[in-house]
Amino acid sequence: MFTPKTKCELVALVREELIALDEIDVSLITDMSYMFYCCKSFNHDISKWNVKNVENMEGMFFDCESFDQDLSYWNMSNVKDTKYMFCNCLKFNHKVENWDVHNAITMAHMFENCKQFDQDLSRWDVHNAKTMAFLLHNCTNFHYDVKKLDINKNCNIQKILGHEEIQNQYAIKY
Repeated sequence: MFTPKTKCELVALVREELIALDEIDVSLITDMSYMFYCCKSFNHDISKWNVKNVENMEGMFFDCESFDQDLSYWNMSNVKDTKYMFCNCLKFNHKVENWDVHNAITMAHMFENCKQFDQDLSRWDVHNAKTMAFLLHNCTNFHYDVKKLDINKNCNIQKILGHEEIQNQYAIKY
């Protein structure tokens, strides 16, 4: 088992592809921003990664067009930034409803252009979020009611859905 202490060490292990990703203990890592950025064919199972100490997942899977793995058991309770996390993950469609995202502040563009994404987010505690703009923009399969989210009235929700066909039916109106 390899236990990198910094993001740089983790990136080196991932990029070198000398060891399997499930042989990496990521429990000391706090920043996974843009970890797999533009890895268009990336679709490895990293469901067992212990991400409980991660605070920044900005753009982690940005442009990972083929990514479609179950991350439902990830402990997201310390994550503050999920901006662009799955942006352009065209195939991603796994349950994230049990994620504890109560510390998330920046959630803008999180699932933007996730064409297959259609998961219920209504149980998420998003009261600390400052921006959820474009959260589900262009998620053409998404059909859940985001009005059930308990969103802080000061949160930027500009075009939270963005897809006109569903926006009128499910969009939040203040």
